[in-house]
Amino acid sequence: MTKKNCCLLEMPLSTTSCSPLTRLRRSLEASAPVVFLSGIYSLLLEEEVKPGFTLRLLHAQAACLMLLFPAPLGLPARLVCLLWAALALRQCRNNNSNNSF
Repeated sequence: MTKKNCCLLEMPLSTTSCSPLTRLRRSLEASAPVVFLSGIYSLLLEEEVKPGFTLRLLHAQAACLMLLFPAPLGLPARLVCLLWAALALRQCRNNNSNNSF
């Protein structure tokens, strides 16, 4: 594979290399369940929601779920979940305002 087309979807990259995480993200964005959820989110939010932003929303939902999950976790674990949820929500907010996805 060449550096320009090294990803699963054979899409040209703006960077010179393609990391495994980039390949995974692109394959997830193209998957049928994520595209289906994008359509549902678009209907609910009444604006276009691209698959990349759908993945960010799912990430934030998972982080909030783990924060609120009723498990006997200590304070350090709860703080880590709180930090994770805050960062995931911030990432959603930043990407939505930039419209990069």
